[in-house]
Amino acid sequence: MQEKNLAWGRVKNKMREITAYGNARKAEIGAEKVYDFSLGSPSAPVPEAVTQAMLAALEREDCCEPTPQEGLPEFRRAVAGWRRT
Repeated sequence: MQEKNLAWGRVKNKMREITAYGNARKAEIGAEKVYDFSLGSPSAPVPEAVTQAMLAALEREDCCEPTPQEGLPEFRRAVAGWRRT
């Protein structure tokens, strides 16, 4: 069983890649500038632009279809474009 679990840990996975990227960015620019949305538990208050992007995504006709592992492009653009003031 342990060998099977270890094998799964070596499989490429988008979530692991995103986590590794987030950790690297925290080291580069500071943890206070990187928002962790994993497991639905943000590490800081959600910026208004992100909230609006999520609400817009919920109104889409295809909102209940599986999303890409990378997330909805509109949501990613909203997060990427947000800057703390």
